[in-house]
Amino acid sequence: MSTFEASRGIYDQEHFTVVEIDLPVVNGACTIGAEPGFGTPLSCDQPSDGTKTYKFTNTDINLGESHIWKCISTISEQTAKLQSGRGLASRGTASITFTDFINQDPNPNAPAVTTEVKGQGTFFGKLFSRQIFANKAVRIKNYRVEADGTIDLVNGAQTRYYISESLDSNKNGSWALKCKDELSRINDGDSVWPLPLEGLVRTDVNDTALTIDVDPNVTYLVGDTVRIGDELIKISSVANIGTGTATISTAARGANIIYTNTLSRTVKDSHTAGDEIFVCDVSDNERIDTLLQRVLIDIGVPTARIPIADWITEIDAWHATTRVNTVWIESEDSEDVLRRILTEYMIDMWFDPVDREVKISAISVWKESDVTLTESKELDFLSISRKRQESLRATRALIAYDKRFLASADSIENYKKASQFKRTEFEGTDLFGEPKTIQFDNSFLIDKDSADLLVNRYVNRYINPFSFSAIASERKVTYKVGDVINLVASSTPGFDGLPSSTERGQITRINPIYGRVGRTYAIDIGTYAPVFASGSEVVITGNLFNVNLYTQYAGAPNVAVTITFIFNGVLSGSTADNIQSIRAGAFPAGSKIIIILANGADLQAKGGNSVKGGGAEFDPESDQWFTTTPGDSKNGAVVYDAMGIDTDIYFSGATPSAAFPVADGFIRAPSGGDGGFNANISIPKGGNSGNAGSGRPVGIAGSGGTIRGAATGDDGDIGNNGTESGPFGLDGVDNDATAGLKGSGVVDNGATVVFFGSTATRYVNGNGDH
Repeated sequence: MSTFEASRGIYDQEHFTVVEIDLPVVNGACTIGAEPGFGTPLSCDQPSDGTKTYKFTNTDINLGESHIWKCISTISEQTAKLQSGRGLASRGTASITFTDFINQDPNPNAPAVTTEVKGQGTFFGKLFSRQIFANKAVRIKNYRVEADGTIDLVNGAQTRYYISESLDSNKNGSWALKCKDELSRINDGDSVWPLPLEGLVRTDVNDTALTIDVDPNVTYLVGDTVRIGDELIKISSVANIGTGTATISTAARGANIIYTNTLSRTVKDSHTAGDEIFVCDVSDNERIDTLLQRVLIDIGVPTARIPIADWITEIDAWHATTRVNTVWIESEDSEDVLRRILTEYMIDMWFDPVDREVKISAISVWKESDVTLTESKELDFLSISRKRQESLRATRALIAYDKRFLASADSIENYKKASQFKRTEFEGTDLFGEPKTIQFDNSFLIDKDSADLLVNRYVNRYINPFSFSAIASERKVTYKVGDVINLVASSTPGFDGLPSSTERGQITRINPIYGRVGRTYAIDIGTYAPVFASGSEVVITGNLFNVNLYTQYAGAPNVAVTITFIFNGVLSGSTADNIQSIRAGAFPAGSKIIIILANGADLQAKGGNSVKGGGAEFDPESDQWFTTTPGDSKNGAVVYDAMGIDTDIYFSGATPSAAFPVADGFIRAPSGGDGGFNANISIPKGGNSGNAGSGRPVGIAGSGGTIRGAATGDDGDIGNNGTESGPFGLDGVDNDATAGLKGSGVVDNGATVVFFGSTATRYVNGNGDH
């Protein structure tokens, strides 16, 4: 343990600070022209051959080390603050003000530094003239005098890392060193991602050519995707790369861009010599942590600042199955790229100047508190203020996603799906009295599960948000930015007026305050309302399709939980025969789900479609009929898939819920579609399609088979569509083709599923497990 940590518990503490800055120097031969130089790259013709650490302090204590200049008048830090709901934190800054002094020289051993030079000008004036104060290492080292009065300059400091921006003179003769944290490389306008390459089309090319002449400047690789105008092209082969006859080839123009998954569609087009070729970056089933790491490294953040093992642990806990699938088709400001990724996956990122690392923290109402902060103990008495964060509050959240043509315009019609989550109980006149919606930017990045999780986590986090600020003494600051805490203070009373210990928050900033008598810390906290806990009830309303309970309504807990879902008057269905109407989702092993069907809830799934009837074509040359058989009809879908998570389902009778004490609902397996009929060439007439299966949405009947080549003849008849009122849970009738199978009411998939109050009218099993 460092002596800094060992001395944390000292009640009456004495603080001081040493600021160190590393600057390049020339220790060997140093000349400027034919004259002696002043020992720095600016004042020597020779390059630097080392660095010199300049040390400054704000204490009169004898530190036992020469050339620690006692000239610091003020220190000010504004550490990174989590920007709640916006992903990317503010960047940390620091400013150190120095009182200048005379009769000293920053480079006393340089050839040109004589006794006369040492006595003229000022120390910082000469330092400023000889150095460029940009991107140099700065360390703010905060010390405590130990209990026995000794000082440990080697191990006794908490070191805070920055990089310098400038050294500026003030009108009163002092000098100010401006610093920034090591995540400032992503500041607006400082960098872009993906890094652009200077590619171009060498000769005109039409929209059918499979080989394109390209520039000799870019190393095009097989498997790259490039964008030329609005067209995306995946390279299947290359030739003569790096020469004046370089070419790239593609298997087909206008083909989908496919890696592990289809990442984009595209439209072929002609191109003109000189048109830009942008080499796209591809995220193919990529982990979030890997993508963030790639972006930071590409824009110059050292790998040593990225604690990837910690990142992996965080992402595994809160985004275990999330993968990024997209094509990055243009360079954007790196700050915008990171903010998009972080916001859409609800992750905070900031720079920690003490650990000297870029940190990430996923946002979830399931996060448990790490520590309790109590007024008059961990936080100073009467130092806590509380403010409502109305700009963050939302009772509803909405995002549009699924941009199928990534190179198309970024307008709403090019996004095919949307996800919304709402908590209407906060919109009534007794509470906020109105809905308040946050609409996220349209996303080409996320899929359905991620979109559902985003809107759920945002609303539940910011349904009624507050921020707190407080002051803490140094010996009490044993927590870090990002930690989730319980807050007990006079400004957070419970309904009974006594201080509440259930006010959960997240530390969003810990900022040192350098005072005349030592250091204190300004603590910022954002509320982190624990709306979920094991045993919680979630009320679900409306018409629902393709529901994932884990992401859409539970907010993806990372530990085993028991949670009740009340389907209050819900009508559910699924959009395809291979998609469940409701599925449990990826709850951790050991979890339990309780489903209460209330107020006539009617859970169904997609009914099986029937397909086109058989057709026939008459060939007059051979005087023969050629027939086609009807295709196979579709199966009914699954209503509820427990996915291995133990589930209790209440259909009628008493329930364990005080809010919904009586169950009243249905789960009814859809029916499969009937097979079609062959054509009757003696009439002639095409084959009829079969009837479609009941379900929600209903199965759709196919068209009648067609007659071709005959002077007369009729198409077959269209069968009946299914209904939402049954019959349920029946296999289709084969007729002259294979019918669709009945769907399933409940599928266990390894779970123990128990029914309460089920009857033949309330539960139709079909091909289910019950």
